[in-house]
Amino acid sequence: MRNYSAGGALGGRADMPLWRPSGFDLTPATLLKVSASDVDSDRICPQHAYVKTHVDSQIIGAHGWSKTYDPEDIPLKQFLAALDRFHAERRSGASFASAQSAAAAAIRPPHPGLRAYLSRALDNYLDFFESREEAHATPLHYLGHNLTRRTTQRGALFFWGAPTYRSSAGDVEVHRLRIKKARPDITGWALLAAYVVSQLGGRPANSVTVMDVSLYHSSLIRHNEAMLLERVSPAEAEDLFQASARPRALELIEGGDPTPGRDCASCKAAGVCNALIPMDGVLGQVEKGPYTRSVSATDLRIYERCPARWYMQQKLHLPADEEAESHGADADRGRAVHLWLKIAHSRGLRCGEADLPDVREPHHVAASELDDDSYRAALPFLRQHLEHCPMSQSVRILSADERHYGWDVTADTVVVSKPDLLYMRDGNLVVRETKTTNLGLPENEASARDSFDEIVYWLLSLLDRGWRQRYGVESATVELEVLGHSGSALYSYSTTDSTLMLIADTRVMHRVAGWHYDTEWATKPSEHCRTCPMALWCPDRERYLDTPPDGSTHFEEMGAAL
Repeated sequence: MRNYSAGGALGGRADMPLWRPSGFDLTPATLLKVSASDVDSDRICPQHAYVKTHVDSQIIGAHGWSKTYDPEDIPLKQFLAALDRFHAERRSGASFASAQSAAAAAIRPPHPGLRAYLSRALDNYLDFFESREEAHATPLHYLGHNLTRRTTQRGALFFWGAPTYRSSAGDVEVHRLRIKKARPDITGWALLAAYVVSQLGGRPANSVTVMDVSLYHSSLIRHNEAMLLERVSPAEAEDLFQASARPRALELIEGGDPTPGRDCASCKAAGVCNALIPMDGVLGQVEKGPYTRSVSATDLRIYERCPARWYMQQKLHLPADEEAESHGADADRGRAVHLWLKIAHSRGLRCGEADLPDVREPHHVAASELDDDSYRAALPFLRQHLEHCPMSQSVRILSADERHYGWDVTADTVVVSKPDLLYMRDGNLVVRETKTTNLGLPENEASARDSFDEIVYWLLSLLDRGWRQRYGVESATVELEVLGHSGSALYSYSTTDSTLMLIADTRVMHRVAGWHYDTEWATKPSEHCRTCPMALWCPDRERYLDTPPDGSTHFEEMGAAL
């Protein structure tokens, strides 16, 4: 029996052969739902979109695996529950201030950092909401934040997490919430949302307005809000949807071959997706953690500095404290070097002197991406790279500074990596990691490995337990290229060194273990608090700032500085 496209559920063609995922199958869906957020994303994996929009389908061939969800995965859930409480209190006759107090009391996430952010978010949003009621000169009736419009018996469009209101005149207003700053771009999200609310319960809106609202910035800040669609008619909302958002919605339900990316950790098909590189056991864990996660070398580095910072920055993506966060000149130089190398190596040509002209002659290979100051800082280090550029006739570039995604089935974890350069040379798989330094160069392989042990051991384990098998080679090598201002060196580490691999696997196992089982994300006050981008939300930052590591008091330190 031949299967045909589900596009008819949204009014599309129903006579196209139906794409099917490889490696697993799904039970037939009785409902297809496309969200505004998915239409908004041009990077969503086609297979992930297919599985997600076929909402009641079950995976066949998962061999007992199913995704374990984090109950705290969506930071705005508690905010929306508090907003529901606010409007319920208002409907019962409570004053604005009394309803706001009741809503604030409802914010009780387990992590204090998220609690601090959501408390600020509620105050900022209610200030904004009050200004919108004043603009309408009438109370706004709360319709909820999760609204759906059925398009056919099997198809529906919806959005979640966007408070929606109707005025007494029938004007409908949708507020898209942003964790950071508001964005002025009119995307598919706004078009689909406007179409959904233009007809609610068979009642057409008088007009539809869609706004972007920052929960981080107050109404006194210009980034607080952005008008996306202002008072468009239901007919205009439908025209906009049909022209721009509907074609994208149809693409999502049709599916396509998987493209691993940020969706992997949230995908209910991650454990059966053949686009993820098999890496069973690479993390050294004997069982799955509390829920399905993803991890990278950066995640582990941040977690070791402070679990709370990892949770707030990498998991919740809370706004950074721009005054506290400081990358420094070394980090900026390193990013410039990596960007230039990525562009240069993507050409497939060996880097030469002609590629690195003086700053006064800005026609280098990355001139369109690097400003003069960044190029000037990177130039001495890039010239040191010329001696060690790996490009030759025998080299085949596999990727340059691109993300790779693996799957450790035992740990139930997506493994993310971004090697500076991955290439084949004479049948050997090589991953190149480039570092810059203003200090002296390491004396030998052992010294270099100890200086950059985290990344060397991480890459060795990934090579030996995933990449090597994926590319069908017996051995693989990590190359560590260290570039100084006036010198450079190249160090090599092979997966055939059994002693080195034992150390690498053991180090990775111990580094991952704490993160793997953690669900509390405690603070770890240290000297890093001074430049922590999550300092705004941290409850324990002052514990370090008030007691410097040398034992002097905060006031003595200030006096010494004066």
